[in-house]
Amino acid sequence: MKKMLTFFLIAILFLSVAYAENLATTTGQQQATISQQTQLQNEAISNTQERIQEMRKLNEEKIENLRERIQEREEVMLEKKNITLKRIDDKIMEMKEKGNIIRTRLNLSTDSNGSQIRIMLSNGRNAEIKIMPIAASQRALERLRLKVCSEDNNCTIELKQISEGNKTQIVYEARVHKIFRLFGFIKRNKEVITQIDAETGEEVLTKRPWWSFLASEKEE
Repeated sequence: MKKMLTFFLIAILFLSVAYAENLATTTGQQQATISQQTQLQNEAISNTQERIQEMRKLNEEKIENLRERIQEREEVMLEKKNITLKRIDDKIMEMKEKGNIIRTRLNLSTDSNGSQIRIMLSNGRNAEIKIMPIAASQRALERLRLKVCSEDNNCTIELKQISEGNKTQIVYEARVHKIFRLFGFIKRNKEVITQIDAETGEEVLTKRPWWSFLASEKEE
């Protein structure tokens, strides 16, 4: 009986030692695997960060190249917007879309692939021009009750910044001098102004003479 008990105890001890060695080996293999996986993940993260840095540097170089071309008064085509930008002089820039020309005294900038046009506002906000010249011109003409806006009818459209209270925004401002006939026979030549938000396309204001409801307005 004692021999049997001793045998079982020795067997149990042997199995415990074998299990412990096997567990240690398995744990060591798992730790090695985890270490390898961690190393691979770190390498992947490092490679991704390097690629991001390379792409960022490439984008910055493209943006700087576009900026230099604009400063040199070269006409720059933004293919994704189908728009050209050109600096006319030290103060004025020009946006052109299929013959529709808008001038501005603001400093326009673009991203590396020309998919966005932005302006840094006086309050520090970087605003994106989402409404392009053709759409802005059409909406302005509707509000001015005009067919065309050109030098021939003393009509101008300018992209500008306006501020009211704490609100600062970019608008297309269209101005034209129109002929009104007050009470049907008193002729008056007065300026009409409309502003279209360059980010949303919404009408900001349209300003006519206060007495315009008493007058007929010539459509040109």
